[in-house]
Amino acid sequence: SSGINAEYGGPLAKEFDGFLKMKEKECTENGEVFSGTIQPWDIYHYMQLTVKEQYSVDQELLKQYFPIDTVTKGLLEIYQRIFNLRFEKISEPAAWHADASLHSVFDATSGQFLGQFYMDLHPREGKYGHAAVFGLQPSVALPTGDRQPAVCALVCNFTAPTADKPALLTHGP
Repeated sequence: SSGINAEYGGPLAKEFDGFLKMKEKECTENGEVFSGTIQPWDIYHYMQLTVKEQYSVDQELLKQYFPIDTVTKGLLEIYQRIFNLRFEKISEPAAWHADASLHSVFDATSGQFLGQFYMDLHPREGKYGHAAVFGLQPSVALPTGDRQPAVCALVCNFTAPTADKPALLTHGP
């Protein structure tokens, strides 16, 4: 049993014991030596296998319900509601690439301009290869008493949609 089992016990221990059994079975089937432990890099694989085998959830089929445009629109609506913000997409923004969009952020009650954020969601040659948020300009108090607005960039690498195929996101960890 893995160290996590001993440390947390209960349902987590039961789940990790299941992961260990799956790993042992895979190792046996593949002619590999079973170490008797679950490594951090094993967890996602065995979580997905558990969902598929025990609950008959196929992530590939589930993806059709998560087109990136719908998910992005929904997330932006949720953020606006939760944080009392209003986002306005800027048409034809000055950006490093035509795929990057720019959004202004306002306090939904007062209408005060708070800052802007870029979204650059799809991969391309020469682009940063991981997902990250980059602060481009911090919000600071200016000597005049005004506030310099914050600007950041959300950079991701989600598959881009094509004319005949939408970009689909997976649901899960």
